Amino acid sequence: MNSELRFHIDELTEEYIAAGMSPEEAHRRATLDFGGHENFKEQVRDVYRIRLLDATLANLKSAFRFIRKSPTFSLTVILTLA
Repeated sequence: MNSELRFHIDELTEEYIAAGMSPEEAHRRATLDFGGHENFKEQVRDVYRIRLLDATLANLKSAFRFIRKSPTFSLTVILTLA
C-alpha cells in the first residue's frame, strides 16, 4: 500500500512541477492535497473489513440454506469432519 500511495503522490507532484511549481513545493502540495497517509490507509482498511464481513455473512447464509435443503447429507459431512 505504501508503494501505491507513493506512486499517486509522485504523479501529482509531477503534475504540479509541470504547472510551474518548484519540486519541493510541488511535493509538499501533492502530499497535502492527497491527504495523510495513515488516514487514507485506515479508510482502505475499513472498506476491506466491511467487504470481508459481507462476504462472510453471505457464505454463512449460503451454508445454512444448503443445510436446510439437504440435512442428511450435511449431517453426514459434519460428522465425518468432526
